[in-house]
Amino acid sequence: SSIKLIRNGALTNCHYLQSIEVDLTNNYFESVDGVLFDQSKETLIQYPIGKVSQSYRIEVGTKRIREGAFQYSTLQSITITDTIESIENNAFSDCLSLNEVKFIFDIEPSERGYDVFRNTPLLEVVKVPKNYESNTFCGKEVSKELYVGRCGDNVRWIIDGNELNIYGSG
Repeated sequence: SSIKLIRNGALTNCHYLQSIEVDLTNNYFESVDGVLFDQSKETLIQYPIGKVSQSYRIEVGTKRIREGAFQYSTLQSITITDTIESIENNAFSDCLSLNEVKFIFDIEPSERGYDVFRNTPLLEVVKVPKNYESNTFCGKEVSKELYVGRCGDNVRWIIDGNELNIYGSG
């Protein structure tokens, strides 16, 4: 409960780390399903490299993905919600199994670091909403095939091919 600061890269080489748990009395950090966030859950600090999961959806309300947060993870698919404002350097670099990234946003993240998707050989295309204006995102080609929308403030929907996903509550 006394930990107040975790520097970038502090857990980068913990390849067998499957879950990060935080003492309930800690006032600075929070764990959600084994993933480390700051106390407000606005900053995703670290996804455990050894976590056995094929996909992950970043929580609605998360605004920042910290530097190297997913680096070296074995995830194959990630969905990034529209509350993300900042994706820092190397956030997904060296994710050798990553082959699908879906961005659900009305307004794209205003801050993007360098080498966000460095050394992700299976990731050829990033899926983005139909209304996305550019042909690339963080150095990767984009596929404008997602339909996204909102139902009120807290509920989002996405149509990807023949699949409808609804996120949030309210």
